[in-house]
Amino acid sequence: MSLRVAVLLVIGWAGCAAAGYGIHGLLSFAQCWDSGTVCQDGNGSTGGPVAALVIGIIAAVVGMAGGAVMFGSLFAGIGIGALTAGIQAPSGEFARSFGLLFGGFFTAIGLLAVLGAVRMRAAARRRTLVLQGGVRGVAVVLDVQDTGVSINDNPSVRLTLDVTPPDESPPFRTTVRQIVSRVRVPRPGDRLAVVLDPADPTRVLLDDHKTPLPPAPAPAPASAPPSPLDELEGLARLHETGALTDEEFARLKARLIEQ
Repeated sequence: MSLRVAVLLVIGWAGCAAAGYGIHGLLSFAQCWDSGTVCQDGNGSTGGPVAALVIGIIAAVVGMAGGAVMFGSLFAGIGIGALTAGIQAPSGEFARSFGLLFGGFFTAIGLLAVLGAVRMRAAARRRTLVLQGGVRGVAVVLDVQDTGVSINDNPSVRLTLDVTPPDESPPFRTTVRQIVSRVRVPRPGDRLAVVLDPADPTRVLLDDHKTPLPPAPAPAPASAPPSPLDELEGLARLHETGALTDEEFARLKARLIEQ
């Protein structure tokens, strides 16, 4: 992790905590105002909580440049602040019901978003490691199916591949889901460069840095059998060089003519 990313994450998480403090203060003020009591902060002003909420959201948005995990962290921070205020409010008060419902929803969404971001980051790191140290192979596209999902106008497709490992291992068939360029969508019959995961050779990644490979060369046509005239000429040359006697030449010539 670079120093820049670390600083952005610290700013973002501080903003999430400030946003949580701000929503907690607003709900606490709403609770004491609704009950007609004097708030413990003295004059009961909402300026501090509102400022903390606004500054916290801005700081969290800045921290999002350090990673997608900050989006979920902001939701979780606001949700935890609201939950805390709801738990502290007396039973039956608006602040309690709103804080528990609002806080529970935001906390759940935030934690799910954080978990998704962590999993995506781990998958991306694993993909990078496989592409750097995996085993190179060749795959033939058997089938292409559109998943209906696109990112930046690039479609996500499901490819059925016939993979040939570079070693003595037998070929195998697998399915890969991949985002591909909209101007270079693989077609059945294309040969693609792939990378096999050393820890799991059946896990295949497309080598994004290589263009589709040229088609496999067609097998050389079988040579036509020699004609009778060619065989006669060959026997004549062997007879001239002395490799065949007169009797052998006459016998082989007669047999060839009979055919």
